[in-house]
Amino acid sequence: MQNDDIIERLGNLEDIPPLPALASQVINTCFDDLTDFHQMADLIKQDPILSARILTLINSPTFALSTEVKDLSHAISLLGKNQVRNLALSVTIFDTFSHAGKKREQEMAAFWQHCVACAYTSEALARKLNYPKPEEAFVAGLLHDIGKLIAYHRLEGEFKQLITRLKEFSADDQPQWPQLELEKEILGAPHHLIGKWVTEAWNFPAPIIEAVWLHHQPPMESRQEIPSLPLLVRLADAICNLYNLGSSYFINHELDYSTSTPYAHTVESLKTFFQLDHETLVDIYHTVDNRLHEFGNCLHPVDNELYFAAIHRANKELGRLNLEREKTLAELELKNCLLEGLSTINQRVATRPKRSDLIDEIITQTLRLCRSQMNFAFCGLGPTETSSTIWLGRFGERKFSAKELRKELPVSGETDKISKQTRIMAILKRLITKKPTALLRNSRITPLRDYPSILIVPICNQQLTINPVIHGQLFIDCQQLERCGVCKGILLEALSRFTAGISELIERYQMSEKLSGQAESITELNRLSEAMYHDLLLSHRLATVGRLAAGAAHEINNPLTVISGQLQILRAKAERNGKIDETNLKRYNSMLGKVDKISRITRDLLAYGRPQTAQTKSISLQSVVEQSIDAVNHRQGFASIGFTINIPDNLPNMMVDPQQLDQIFINLLINAQLAMPEGGAITISATPKPEQRRIKIDFSDTGCGIAPEHLPTIFDPFFTTRGPNKGTGLGLSIAHTLIDANKGTIEVHSILNRGSTFSIFLPMA
Repeated sequence: MQNDDIIERLGNLEDIPPLPALASQVINTCFDDLTDFHQMADLIKQDPILSARILTLINSPTFALSTEVKDLSHAISLLGKNQVRNLALSVTIFDTFSHAGKKREQEMAAFWQHCVACAYTSEALARKLNYPKPEEAFVAGLLHDIGKLIAYHRLEGEFKQLITRLKEFSADDQPQWPQLELEKEILGAPHHLIGKWVTEAWNFPAPIIEAVWLHHQPPMESRQEIPSLPLLVRLADAICNLYNLGSSYFINHELDYSTSTPYAHTVESLKTFFQLDHETLVDIYHTVDNRLHEFGNCLHPVDNELYFAAIHRANKELGRLNLEREKTLAELELKNCLLEGLSTINQRVATRPKRSDLIDEIITQTLRLCRSQMNFAFCGLGPTETSSTIWLGRFGERKFSAKELRKELPVSGETDKISKQTRIMAILKRLITKKPTALLRNSRITPLRDYPSILIVPICNQQLTINPVIHGQLFIDCQQLERCGVCKGILLEALSRFTAGISELIERYQMSEKLSGQAESITELNRLSEAMYHDLLLSHRLATVGRLAAGAAHEINNPLTVISGQLQILRAKAERNGKIDETNLKRYNSMLGKVDKISRITRDLLAYGRPQTAQTKSISLQSVVEQSIDAVNHRQGFASIGFTINIPDNLPNMMVDPQQLDQIFINLLINAQLAMPEGGAITISATPKPEQRRIKIDFSDTGCGIAPEHLPTIFDPFFTTRGPNKGTGLGLSIAHTLIDANKGTIEVHSILNRGSTFSIFLPMA
């Protein structure tokens, strides 16, 4: 579901400047009579923001075109050079040349390069794969990361935090490159979802919205004759990231994508999907690289004098254009006042606005309908499954919400108007803040106390006599209508029909909101399913390796037993005959130690590859702990380890397999000793958890601790931080498997350089 707080902060395109150098070139091109629209389009389409502004403007209700315009050349020809120049001049000029502006221009250069590279690549792929509209593919590639651009400007603090987190990941972390999950965690939503919201709000053509939204989605079906635009953009984006064509995170090339397994996997899978050969992709890469060198000239900072000269040349024309614009807006406003309110609200609902924007539109159309001299109207919508109650209103030149009504509201104007406004606001405050539930349930048109010309009209379908759904309430000033001679019956009927129409539109709006949320959830699940598939494949491979290792271990164990026995017989004979010296004795003992090490490794492999079913019975924890300590005390390294056992005498028995529990404890003790090569202390404590029918057993050490980045993987098979030839990495994995077999769980808490605590929860008898 859309997050209103995020969308509120995203704003619109008007405050997001394009690259100043490109803006300067566009302005000068507009003054050149010899420049045609195609030449202007070739320049402008290198800038995502200018391109987005032009497409948004030409497809807005102002132009009322019968079909969507998707081609930049067509859009520029319809707008004209003056309007295009006006858009270029709307950037924040002086901020660009401040310290912050220069820094922003440098930071954004690599991002522009990535956007344009993706656009060129998308266009080349579209032509290669016979996509019918290569220009549309170019625009989709250019705008695919516009969500990042909006977040960079609107969510500046969160975006800096995101970049800091991304820089912490090394090349070894690339297979689990987490940018989308981090965006969701830090920004509140991933960039493709932010891009979907803003492009929908800007009324972009549907194919562009889908490409911005779905360019991280895997293929959902077999290849079609006309390729999917989001898949084209996904392949283009992966190619650009894989070969470092620009940077999609505003930090130039500080993040190295060249070893990124996800992008390499995406390129390979989509190359197979689209039946492209390697030579074709190489040709596309070289073509895009050459075109980027041409685009590089537009990324150099523009000379200030030249830029201000272009601005000075345009200033007079801009003033004239602004006067014409104000005149045109006044004429449009006059014409729009003749339109029916419900028709306008219906158009607004079709754009799926936020609830606050929908209420604001209802208030606007109410004021047009009733022509209130006080400019007074209030509207409230009740709670839904995803939103709380919201109140908004206008009184004079001010806008109010329920939160502002709780404050002491300042008023202005003549004395008699101040008194009237104060009294009305006091009544509203009492109704909205003190009796909100009763007010929202009101199903009849009711006059406001002391002010009968202000009616409280329920937003519902009054024609439904049986339990009509009341969506909210509308406060309407009808004084002007009454003065115009509208009789009471006609007035009430008109208001009932007006609110009934609003009620139907709200129901449609809520249904659209639910469907959109479900679509977003489904697409996110589709993306996650791809990651889950790879995890499942890895688990299958590990299981196969485990079975092979167990089989090999079983075959090794038999001859190993013979070797160990023969070595012990030879050593005993030599000792009896007195033919063994200290050197040969050390050799015998060394060989026996190596055999014992191989035996332990094979036992671990067998335990991992062929886990035994737990044979549970009621046992005492104290006896198993003592047995496990006796089993490891003779091992090298335990001589300098101190043990502390805190087990209550009245601790209940456990229902577990004693042999498997002994193996679990031995593995944990060995793991603790390896973390304390210079000696230390191990504390074993137990606590009953009767409400959970569990016993908690803690193994704490004073060792080196576990790095935070290793904690999620310490129970993975074959994972070890001790280097080669220093363990199989199966000890903790086997312990985890055996604990699961005994219907238990294990947790770990660790502080680096201070020690670790492994907590086991096992069932009571």
